[in-house]
Amino acid sequence: MRNGTPPNATLDPAHRPDRYATLLWLGLLLVLAAFLRGYRLSEQSVWLDEFFSLAHRDAPSLSMFLTLLHFFTPDGTPLGFTFIYLWGRLVGTGDILWLRLGVVLISLACIPLLYAIGRRVGGHRTGLIAAFLLAVSPMHVWTGQSLRPNVFVECAALISIYALLRAYPAGSRLAWCCNALANLALLWMHPFTAFLIGAEGLFLLSFGRSGLKRVLFWGTIHALFALSPLLWLRTSIADVPLPEDDFVMAAPRIGGFLCDWLGDDAVQSCDSFVFQGDTWFRLGGVLRTRFIAAHKFLDPVLILFFAACLVCTLKHWLQRRRTAPDDHNAALMLLVSTAPLFIALALTFLWRPCIQPRYTSYCSFAFYVMAGALLSGLRRPAVRRMLLAGLALLYAYQLSFVLPASTRTNWLLAGQLIRQQASPHDLILLRGTQFSWETYRLNVGESSPAPVEAAYTLQAVCDKAADFLSVSPNTGTSVWALIEPFVYQLPPLSAFENALRSRGLRHTLTTFAGMNGLQLYRIERSAAPLPGGALAPIPSRVDYEALARDMEIRPDQLPAALQALRRAVDTEWPRTRYYYSFLAFRFADDGHPDLAAAAARRALALDPDYPLAALALSIALFEQGDAAGGRNAYNHARASDRVGYCACYEDLLHTLYEAPEPETARHVFERLDRWGLYLPQVLRRHFRSAPAAPAPGA
Repeated sequence: MRNGTPPNATLDPAHRPDRYATLLWLGLLLVLAAFLRGYRLSEQSVWLDEFFSLAHRDAPSLSMFLTLLHFFTPDGTPLGFTFIYLWGRLVGTGDILWLRLGVVLISLACIPLLYAIGRRVGGHRTGLIAAFLLAVSPMHVWTGQSLRPNVFVECAALISIYALLRAYPAGSRLAWCCNALANLALLWMHPFTAFLIGAEGLFLLSFGRSGLKRVLFWGTIHALFALSPLLWLRTSIADVPLPEDDFVMAAPRIGGFLCDWLGDDAVQSCDSFVFQGDTWFRLGGVLRTRFIAAHKFLDPVLILFFAACLVCTLKHWLQRRRTAPDDHNAALMLLVSTAPLFIALALTFLWRPCIQPRYTSYCSFAFYVMAGALLSGLRRPAVRRMLLAGLALLYAYQLSFVLPASTRTNWLLAGQLIRQQASPHDLILLRGTQFSWETYRLNVGESSPAPVEAAYTLQAVCDKAADFLSVSPNTGTSVWALIEPFVYQLPPLSAFENALRSRGLRHTLTTFAGMNGLQLYRIERSAAPLPGGALAPIPSRVDYEALARDMEIRPDQLPAALQALRRAVDTEWPRTRYYYSFLAFRFADDGHPDLAAAAARRALALDPDYPLAALALSIALFEQGDAAGGRNAYNHARASDRVGYCACYEDLLHTLYEAPEPETARHVFERLDRWGLYLPQVLRRHFRSAPAAPAPGA
């Protein structure tokens, strides 16, 4: 393969592909891929990571969009998000389906690119099989529906790999330039794409000795490229989440590592797919149970198949080195399939946990090519067809779990039920992550059949439901409590339900399976009268006294602080600058600005230049009536924030607290809300009850 001619075409001219047949097969694969990626596309809710891509889609300019995005994604680079924003400018931002179609198109473009790589490595048949596996891959179907930079990373990775195959060992300058530009784009889409560039660098160092000057030049250019994202990250690198913030990230066990490496498409075993409940609801009884349980056998079969592809490719490459010493295309596939994940594993132990399937999803492309080469190289056509049919059935089995499922948190279905059954006299309580309220609103739209409030713990849900129902004069009034567990360990729902009953409340529960299973409680008054007196709190694993001591709460304030903490926190809560800042926002919303100030000061004690903590302290002091202290804290937030995010709050805080102008403040609030600026619930409370004021000059 010195001249880049696939061995199949060289050794067997009779099997050179017909151009029109190739186009036909690729067209059929694109139709299949489009169907799989478009199937139920409008039924998939926006999940938390997509929320950050979409929250600022109505920002007035790309510059403002990137500023708003940068603050809460300080470790990300902007190019993939830029594509999403510009696509939104083209098709409009009001319909999530149209926004997702742009991602689907990029995902479809990956299929002919992988075919070209497969053909370069092993011939026409290899390329078609690889393209087929990409078309039906559950992981890439999922990625091809997600409004995240991942699909742009995958497309650029394919361009980079194909360009390197064309460039090595003595290709044109155009091919080398395409490889370099694709890699530069990769680095500006996500810093961890450096893992792929590292694999390419290892390839050139190992096999590029004949063109050493070219290799050294490539390495120098890419070293400079690798530094270039620091131009963007320099303003936010100090605010990158700490390892303690990502407490759910850990070094993988052997089984999990093997699934990430070899079994990205094993949907019941891969971390990308978190199913809470199965999707085979139309099968009944024993058949359904056995069909679902078969994944315990079939997932390892898929993993072993790709392990066999890896071993056979290594063996084939070692054998071909004798007859074609300059043909190292298979070696590049081996490195792309292996090196990035092992680099991530090394960083996991040397730095911090950083293994996620989505960070190295492009590794699967090399596995698909190796699978295509293995199958197309079989001498007996009958055996090849049988194995292809078996592989197709195996992928059909995996897809049967994904296609009918809600692979994201099912906000849409939960919101639809609330919209159908709730009345204007009801109350909707949302208990979830720091951004569950915003994610819910993004999914269900601006119109709501009832007021929506945040309730940060199950205790707060119980207390707020009891308070609301005890004073509501309307017969049949309900409280709808929507609970998102996310990755946290909630207190037992049985304890929450017992607490409702102890307050004379009855409930019905509806569960929505998905990435994070949602629990929707409809809470109503029961026939029994509401009891009086103090009731036992809902048990929690949180050490509230230790948390209060860490905040330096005075002994005389401790009883009230413990009660407030139970309404603010009931899951894992690392004592870091990030979590203390959000604890401050929760306290302020719950009417405890003094505790909010204590939490914000604790965050600043951990990092005096953390802008989110200074912003939280500013709002807490303003809520206390300390305008001078609030202004000083806000000035500190602006000075610490090199991104420019905190500057957006200037007019709102001034017209809300310092020189109150309700109509102007509402206008500013609505503008910032439309841009997707994070507006804590304590600020939203000021604008809930009053009617909307006309914009100045309207």
